[in-house]
Amino acid sequence: MYASSYNKLFWAMIFIIFDINLGPINILPNFIGYILIYSALNELQLQHKIYEKGKMPSIILTILTVKDVIHVSNDNLLSGQFVPPNFWVMALSSVISIINIYLIYIICKGIYLLCLERGLQELKESAKNRWIAFLVVSIISIFYIPFSLNISLQFRSAMIIFAFINVIVELSIAFLFRKSTILLKS
Repeated sequence: MYASSYNKLFWAMIFIIFDINLGPINILPNFIGYILIYSALNELQLQHKIYEKGKMPSIILTILTVKDVIHVSNDNLLSGQFVPPNFWVMALSSVISIINIYLIYIICKGIYLLCLERGLQELKESAKNRWIAFLVVSIISIFYIPFSLNISLQFRSAMIIFAFINVIVELSIAFLFRKSTILLKS
């Protein structure tokens, strides 16, 4: 009954994680992912009341990320120059990250509570551990953004490793939702 809702959560995370641009157009815009999350939570609130708390953050994130359809690059590949984002872009990015942390917390907490009720120990621990990893990586990202302006170019290139870790953690959340498709479908 709820398998399609958890599947929507999985695909929503794919939209949120990956930015694929064709020129200036993002073909996997984040706001579509947040619309999918809202739709899934609207259905899942019948399974557990905690999911209702995620609907408002998903609406807010949908509105805040509509601008991401048009991709504006800060990198000038021809000259090798990096143009840092301005204060307002960094502030908005941090706000989006904080709301996203709360949204993912609600979803992971819902999975955790359902697993607790049903005695699904392995999935319960997986939800808890993946949430903690997501929180740590997200907090590091939030603090990196404002300090990135003062970091040398060599250290910025080391952040590629951190970005890779970030993608792996976010994919682990997506696959948690995929696993919930099977184990929490009713």
